[in-house]
Amino acid sequence: MAQGNLFRFQSPARPSEVEWVGGRYAMPVTVREGDSTLQPDVLLWLELPSGLLLTARATDPREPAPIEETLREAMARPPEGSPRRPARVRVRDSSFAEEARRALGNNIPVVVGPVPELDAVFAEFSKKLSGWSPEPSYLGDDVPPSLVEKLFSEAARLYRRAPWKVWDEEQVLCVDVPELGIRRQCLSVIGGAGEDFGLLLFSSFDTYLAFGDFDEDFAGVEDLDESKSATALLSVSFDHPRDLPPSLVREVRQHRWPLARANVYPVVLTLDTNRRPRQLSGQDYRVMTACVSALLSFLDRLPAILDGDPDTARETFQQDGLSVTLTFPHPDDFDEIDDSGFEPEQAPPVTARHAGRNDPCPCGSGKKYKKCHLDGDRAAGESSSAGPSIHELDHLLATAIARFADARFGEGWQGVELDTLSGEEPVLPLLIPWVTWTVTAEGKRVAEWFESAQRKQLSSDELEWIAAQKTAWLSVWEVTGVQKGRSVEVRDLLTGNTRTVEEKLGSEKLVPRDAVLARLVDYRGTSLFGGMFARTLDPIDAAEVMRRFRTKARVGKGVLPVERLREERIGRILIDGWQEAVHADDRKRSVPPRLTNHDGDPLLFVTESFLFEAERLVEIEKRLQSLEGAVEARETEDGEREITFLRAGDTVIGRAILGNGAMRLETNSERRAAALRARVRKACDGKLPRVRRKVLDPATELSASLRDGAKPPATRTPNDPSLILEAKTAHYRKWLDIPVPFLGGKSPRAAMRAAESRTKLDLLLRQIENGESRQPEGERIDVNWLRRELGIE
Repeated sequence: MAQGNLFRFQSPARPSEVEWVGGRYAMPVTVREGDSTLQPDVLLWLELPSGLLLTARATDPREPAPIEETLREAMARPPEGSPRRPARVRVRDSSFAEEARRALGNNIPVVVGPVPELDAVFAEFSKKLSGWSPEPSYLGDDVPPSLVEKLFSEAARLYRRAPWKVWDEEQVLCVDVPELGIRRQCLSVIGGAGEDFGLLLFSSFDTYLAFGDFDEDFAGVEDLDESKSATALLSVSFDHPRDLPPSLVREVRQHRWPLARANVYPVVLTLDTNRRPRQLSGQDYRVMTACVSALLSFLDRLPAILDGDPDTARETFQQDGLSVTLTFPHPDDFDEIDDSGFEPEQAPPVTARHAGRNDPCPCGSGKKYKKCHLDGDRAAGESSSAGPSIHELDHLLATAIARFADARFGEGWQGVELDTLSGEEPVLPLLIPWVTWTVTAEGKRVAEWFESAQRKQLSSDELEWIAAQKTAWLSVWEVTGVQKGRSVEVRDLLTGNTRTVEEKLGSEKLVPRDAVLARLVDYRGTSLFGGMFARTLDPIDAAEVMRRFRTKARVGKGVLPVERLREERIGRILIDGWQEAVHADDRKRSVPPRLTNHDGDPLLFVTESFLFEAERLVEIEKRLQSLEGAVEARETEDGEREITFLRAGDTVIGRAILGNGAMRLETNSERRAAALRARVRKACDGKLPRVRRKVLDPATELSASLRDGAKPPATRTPNDPSLILEAKTAHYRKWLDIPVPFLGGKSPRAAMRAAESRTKLDLLLRQIENGESRQPEGERIDVNWLRRELGIE
C-alpha cells in the first residue's frame, strides 16, 4: 500500500479477551462407504466470549483431521467480521494442540484442557442432526450397479448428441411404456437456454404444466394428481463433478461407469407429488434408460424434427424387452386431438407463439424467461392476446435469425465457438444477442440478410424491432441512479449519451457508479438493455478497460460517435477487454489476502511517542521540515502540527504529529518505523527520548478498532452503525488534505488545481461512491459532501 495513513485507530481492541476453543467429536450418525459403514468426525472451532462458531467441518475418521487447515481458514475467512487471530487457544488433547501450534506459530499460546463451552455447542449440534440423512448415492434403494451403468452409457450418448441444441423445451413428447405402467407421461428436453442439460419425465401433461408455474424449489404444489404415480418427476441432467457431493463422485470412479466427458457426470433425480426428493429405485433407472434410448432413436428416424419443422408423429421402439412409444406433439397439448388419431400441425409463423417460459430471457440476463421478465410483461399487459411482448418478440426473431444464418452461411458464421463456453460464463448474456444482431457476413449484417429474405413474412412489429436493433450499440455504461424494481439511469462513458433504461431485474442489483458493458436499444419511446455482460466493474477497473480499448481500437481520447460502437470489430475488442478484466478480478480474488505496504512489508500500524521540552517545538518542526520528502506542515483540527513524509514524490512512508512537548511518529511497517525514527532522531541531535510504542495489526483488529475509535456514549452499542459513520466521516475530513498516491502524491484539494489530476480525482470519488453504495444505509458516506468540500459541482 502506497498510502499508509488512510486509517488511524486511537483505541485498539484488547486481544487478551479473545480465546478460540477447538475439538474433534464423533458424529451421532453413520454413512455407507462401499460395503461398510463408518461414523464421521466433526471438527469445531469456537470463538469466546462472542460465542461465534468459526468452523464445523465433517471429516473422514480414517484420515488425519485438517486441524491446521481449518484454523488457518477460520483466521483468514471467519464467518463474521474481518480476518483475525486469537489471543490464545484451548483444545481438548495434546495431538490437537500440536497441529494448532503449527498454524499459529510461537506468539499465541495453545493450552490443553477441558472445553465445556465446545461440548455444549456439540450437544446442540447433535440435536440438529436428528433429521440428517446419509450421503447421496447413485445406488439408491438397493439399486444394482449394472442398472446405473446402463443409464450412464445411454446418458453419454445423449450428451454427445446434444438434442437441446435443436429442440425446444416446450416441444414435449408423450411416453408410453406398458410393461412399466407408464401411460401418457410427458418428456421434455431441457438445455436450450445453455444450462441444465438433460431430460425431464413428468407423470402427466398436467404435472408438466404445474411444474412450469412454480419456482424451482418445488414448494407449494397441491394440485398434482397423486393417483397417477407416486413419482411426479424423474430426470437425468449433467453436472461438473465439483458441483456434486463427494459420495457420488467416489461411486462413479469406483465403478468406472462410462462418461461422455471426464468433467460431465449424469445426475438422476426423482420427486414425489409434493415435490420432495424420493429414494431412487431400479424402476426409476429402467424408465429413464428406456426414455433416453428411445429418444435418440426417435431423432435418428425423424430428421425433420432437427430442422425445427416437425410433423405429428408416433414411433414405438423395443428397449431391453420394453415397448417404448413416443408421440409428438403430446396429445394433451391440443384440445382437438384425441386418442383416435393426430392431426398434423402447420409450422407457425414467427409470431404465432410467445416465448416459452423456460426459454432464455431475451433481455440478456442469462435467466429463464419465467424467472426474469415474465411477471413484468404480464403485469404490463404485454403478453395479452394483442401479441407477444418485447422480450418474446426478440427471442423469436433471434432464434429465426440463427437458423437462417446456419443454413445460409454455415455454423461458423458467429465467429466465436459458443458451444465451448460454459453455461455459467458471464459473457453469454451479452455475447449471444450481440452476435445475433451485429455479426456480419459477405459485407452485411446477418440480421439484415434475414430481413431482406423474410420481409414479406414479417409483421410490422417485427420490422419495427429489427429497425430498433439496427440503431442499438454496445458501450460501457455507468449507473448514475437507480429506481428499485423499475429502472436505472445510465451514462455512456464513450459517447456521453444518457438514458433511463426500463430494467426491473437489474435495478434490484445495480448500485450507483457500477460500470456495465451492455447493448442499449431505443424502441417506441423507451430504452432497454439488449444484452449485458453479467459482471459489473468498479469505476477504476472500467476506466482501465476503456484505456486499453482506445489504444487497441485506435480511437483516441475524445467522444466516440455512436456509429463506431455499432461496428463488429469495435464490439469484439470491447467484449474481449471486459472479459479479460473480469478474469483478472477472479484471479485476484482467488489469492488469499496478504496485507502489505507499497514496499511489500507486512502491514502494521506503528505509533511511537517521544517527549521534548515545550519551548523546542518550533525548532523541532523546522528540523523535521528540512528532511528529504517532508511535506509542508499543516495544523490539525486538534491544534497539533502534522508533517507528512513522502518518498519518490508519491509514496507516503509516515508522518509526524507535534504537540506541546510531545511528538508521535506514525508508519505502516516495522521497517519504515525504524528508518523514520533514525532520521528524525538524527535531525534532532539524538535528544528525543521515546516513551511509548504501540503496534496495531489491521488484519486482526480492524473491525474492533474502527468501532472503539469513536468512543461511543454509553447509550449506544458497539455495533451501532453511527459509530462507523462517525469514524469514516472523521477519516475523510482529514483525507481531503492528505497526499494520495493515485493523485500523483497530491491531496484531493491540491488535485483540483490541474486538469489531469482533477480527472483522476473525479474517478477516485466515483470509486468511493460505488463502494459506499454497497454499504448498509446507516454506514454510507455522502460522497456529494466530499464534492461540495472540494468545490465540485
